[in-house]
Amino acid sequence: MEDTEQRHDEEVVLGLIAVASRTSVVAFLAGVWSIIAPLVLDRAVITDNLVGFWPVVAIAGGVMLLSVVRAMAPLDTPWLSVVAALLGIWSIVETLKRYSVADGPIAISGIIVGSAVIAASATSAAVTYRARQMAAG
Repeated sequence: MEDTEQRHDEEVVLGLIAVASRTSVVAFLAGVWSIIAPLVLDRAVITDNLVGFWPVVAIAGGVMLLSVVRAMAPLDTPWLSVVAALLGIWSIVETLKRYSVADGPIAISGIIVGSAVIAASATSAAVTYRARQMAAG
């Protein structure tokens, strides 16, 4: 009976690790879209507002870097996902500083991407902390 219970716990921990890795991949892809979206949805970024584009690139690059590390080593350093979630918040703030919702797709995209980064990163951190707790005890 104990062997079956232990195997079940191991399966749960492995499942949580897989969730942490996959949600980090989602955050990475949101970072990629965060860089591409202004170029696709707002052509003025290329001609008029390239200076305002660099904070977006920096935030997205940070999210992508942290998310790659978390996706490759999901049981290690869950605090990196917390940092990525904070970058998601910063992404939303930067979007709202530069655009209003009346600006349409670019503003909505920025808010959705930031929210996706927050949700995916927070989920990744939470399930990692849970997996580590289960593995330890």
